[in-house]
Amino acid sequence: MQTWDQRFESLLRAALRDLPDDRQLTADLDTRAAGLTSLAAVDLLLNIEAAYGISIPEELLTFESFSTPEALWSLVSRLADQASGTDIAYREQTHADDLHLGPMVDG
Repeated sequence: MQTWDQRFESLLRAALRDLPDDRQLTADLDTRAAGLTSLAAVDLLLNIEAAYGISIPEELLTFESFSTPEALWSLVSRLADQASGTDIAYREQTHADDLHLGPMVDG
């Protein structure tokens, strides 16, 4: 079962160069086998930190942290929750519920 948000999935999919677009991103997917290189992991790290407003401490930057989507999401969500004091899943749903975008009007 997927436990992460769409933003995380989009960032991770962009870094997994060998994962076909039609393949489901599962919690236990081996990210290295799916194409996550060292360079892609650094890029992913920077994108995640910017997207979630977090800084992942150097001591948590391990192969295990990036080994599966579940492992990485666990780290990201924990740090985001600590930074905000709110459960990230709740925050994402509340933000989505609060958005109301009307039609785009030229002018």
